[in-house]
Amino acid sequence: MVPLNLWESILEQLEQEVSEKDRHAWLRTLSADSENGVLVLRAPNAYVKSGVESKWLNRITELACAYQGDRVAVKIELESGNDSSHRKRSRPSNATSKSKGPKKLPYGFSQLNPDFTFEQHIVGESNQLARSAAEAASRDPGQREYNPLFIYGTVGIGKTHLMQAAGHALASNFPNAKVGYVNAQNFVQHTIQAIMQRNNNAAERMKAAYRELDALLIDDIHLFSGGESSQSEFLQTFNLLLEGGKQVILTSDKFARELVHVEERITSRLSQGLTVRIRQPELETRIAILETKARLRSITLAPEVLRYLADNITASVRELEGALNKLAATHRLTGKDITVGFVREQLADFLEYDARPITVEFIQQTVSHFYGIRHSDMLSSNRRGDLVSVRHVAMSLAREFTSNSLPEIGKAFGGRHHGTIIHAQKRVEARMKEDRRFREEYENLQDQFRR
Repeated sequence: MVPLNLWESILEQLEQEVSEKDRHAWLRTLSADSENGVLVLRAPNAYVKSGVESKWLNRITELACAYQGDRVAVKIELESGNDSSHRKRSRPSNATSKSKGPKKLPYGFSQLNPDFTFEQHIVGESNQLARSAAEAASRDPGQREYNPLFIYGTVGIGKTHLMQAAGHALASNFPNAKVGYVNAQNFVQHTIQAIMQRNNNAAERMKAAYRELDALLIDDIHLFSGGESSQSEFLQTFNLLLEGGKQVILTSDKFARELVHVEERITSRLSQGLTVRIRQPELETRIAILETKARLRSITLAPEVLRYLADNITASVRELEGALNKLAATHRLTGKDITVGFVREQLADFLEYDARPITVEFIQQTVSHFYGIRHSDMLSSNRRGDLVSVRHVAMSLAREFTSNSLPEIGKAFGGRHHGTIIHAQKRVEARMKEDRRFREEYENLQDQFRR
């Protein structure tokens, strides 16, 4: 007989051997049980099951035998329908059984997209940590390790899908839970409207609507641009929800510390939970996404068509889906087979735009926008520390992603000497080794220029 606390002992030892990210993404997603003398670990999805088997099954077995003083068999299985009966969970109040989805909520909260579920989300190397974190938050909401959960990455790579999938799953797991989804700009509008209508207690109704939630999902927090009153209200609501053990999930195009219009007291609080990044999907994931989206549209794409699309549309999942929508519509209207030639013909403008050349000026504008400075500052002689740092980033990216010579890049940066470009690249390389936050920023920008 395998004691039920065996897994807790093993987990305690493993957590001293692995990184914090691996603990959140893999080990803490497992539940344990004992069946016929076998230690059974249940994984929430096939990706986690495969990862744990390849990375840690041998070590887990070794520790199990050591703690028991005898041979112990260990196996990893998938949770049956994500059955929660094997996992102790902190439930929102009065939650009992399964439900089909979130309840309709007052105060302008948006409905979750019914297509944005975990079942329709494709997992790959680019998003596996974020997926595991979102699943964990929907199973055990309010846990300190991933509350708040801050998901960030460039435009159109599935942040909203993943956040809403967590909302759907949480509402299904806890049918009495109140799940509120709102865009950051709408939150500001709600706050301003409430403040302007103090006479009819609108402000109190607004506060109550937000603070009675069991989970708050805020999309595009990088667009948060409210004044002091909006930011104060946001922070108060945010703190009350966290202190009450309620789950908060946010998405952003930028790392929390780089949110230009958000006060430092808020960005600091956002960083206290779990921050996970979604990168642009790799080739295999793009192909899997196309296969899934095509199946949902009742069309079949040949392997060579899938590969052609995945090779030529690399910027985002959103662009992949847009291309697929056009192909599906044209196919139905014309009756023509979807061949590589058909794709070239129908997506000529689309593919030409995606293949647009990356110029030094394009890099300068992108980096200026990312850091919230004017393009003219990039070219100026101003030696202010933050501007010099941003210039170094743009110079390094220009050398990495364009075919321009060093003198040409220097000329594009206001007539600077080619030695300045070399120095900038070396400085960036050094900072990436020393500064984790800077490395995240630079890699985020790199993703925007990869084809």
